[in-house]
Amino acid sequence: MSIGQELLDVPFPEMIFKMAKAIAQGQTRLDKSSLDTAKSASRQAWFPGGWRETAVWSRLALPAGATVEGPAILEQPDATTVIEPGHVGRVDPLGNVIVEARA
Repeated sequence: MSIGQELLDVPFPEMIFKMAKAIAQGQTRLDKSSLDTAKSASRQAWFPGGWRETAVWSRLALPAGATVEGPAILEQPDATTVIEPGHVGRVDPLGNVIVEARA
């Protein structure tokens, strides 16, 4: 039975959850070597205290489970995420970037 057939009798919110989970599970299978592909460049960026060499990443190429140490810039077609020095970004299983102060 395909996932589409399984979801025909499932309430809509549960269907969305199951689809998101299936997509996330597929994303977690990505090879960690895709991090090499995701890092696109490095450039100077201003942070408090002065200019810092900053890694530039392709946000959409980061696999689930990836962590990016600040300073970093995550670029995607519709947004740019800046991870400041002393912070770390982590891609969760659904593809969200969670940015937190480094412990």
